[in-house]
Amino acid sequence: MGNKKSDFIVMAIMDYLQRHPEADLPGAKIKITYQPLHTKEQLLAMVRDMVKASIGEFTVGKTIATAEDSPPLEMPPGPSEQDIEAMVASLKLFDQQ
Repeated sequence: MGNKKSDFIVMAIMDYLQRHPEADLPGAKIKITYQPLHTKEQLLAMVRDMVKASIGEFTVGKTIATAEDSPPLEMPPGPSEQDIEAMVASLKLFDQQ
């Protein structure tokens, strides 16, 4: 939505106040809560699955060039769990509470 987010929020608040005039009374409080669609653990699992899938597609049928007297090596089927954990650990998104 880019810079239009604030316009959208203002319109949503105005609409809410029209539907709930009691919220516009002096001393009235509005509590905004939200329920995340996915838990942190579910998001982490999705990220891991996407990493495995995308790297797996990238490495299928690829070989690693070696020294001239050695045959080429096949790429591993995908990243190890340790590699994925290191990648996820570096994501700052999951540091937030």
